[in-house]
Amino acid sequence: MSIIKVLSDNTVVVLKEIGNNTEAEFIAKNSSLDLRIVSTIPATEYGCLKLDGNSVVLDTDAETAAKQEATNADNRAYLKETDWYAIRKSEVGTAIPSDILTARAAARVAIVEA
Repeated sequence: MSIIKVLSDNTVVVLKEIGNNTEAEFIAKNSSLDLRIVSTIPATEYGCLKLDGNSVVLDTDAETAAKQEATNADNRAYLKETDWYAIRKSEVGTAIPSDILTARAAARVAIVEA
């Protein structure tokens, strides 16, 4: 059993720590919140869950968006780390290694703006 909080946009937050209380005691002590007990929580890489009727389900749209944002962040970080090759090329003419050029091109292609 798990306790969830349902947010205004129907997304779900799973509460991990409830102290020494049972689920019912915790909900009773926090009655002003929209807390519910559910039997199952789907596995999710990015924690994107929503309420569908009385069931917690994977929010596939949000999960896909979160995954792409993580991919974007990783690729932007790689480009930033290797920008010095392009700067060196423009300032002193030293060639950029072909593997770096290939990886930078792939990183640019992998970045998708919403």
